[in-house]
Amino acid sequence: MFNFSSRELAIQYAGILSNIQEILESREFYWDLTEIKSFWNSEDDGARVYAKLADAWSYPATVKPMGLKRFKPWYRRVTAETKGKVIELNPKFMNRDHADQANTLVHEWLHTRGYGHIYNNRTKHPIILKSVPYVVGNLVETLYRKNYE
Repeated sequence: MFNFSSRELAIQYAGILSNIQEILESREFYWDLTEIKSFWNSEDDGARVYAKLADAWSYPATVKPMGLKRFKPWYRRVTAETKGKVIELNPKFMNRDHADQANTLVHEWLHTRGYGHIYNNRTKHPIILKSVPYVVGNLVETLYRKNYE
């Protein structure tokens, strides 16, 4: 599902990735996701999203630290961003708890698979919380907290 730009980053996320994989393969995740009938900004229902996630490990994204642009004003509050198949994590936010980081990784990975939410501001556009990246990321975070914390 993910390739990391450095060995250190891969080691840092090894446990989180193992837990994400277990969650994505769990019956509870399957049932919770496939019960969803619609998402905002997607024609897919939960069953279709699950089918696309089933081959997740065949479509890896590259994960790397964000770099110097994180110091620009707009990036001060950005946790991560995706461009193509590259996920850039803002180092400022990499010390969050594992469940929150799992949410971010899955959310951003879903962007690499073509799911989006048009707007980026949850406060101004709360509708984006019903998009595939937010709903699935939050589901992974909930199950992570339930099973690993």
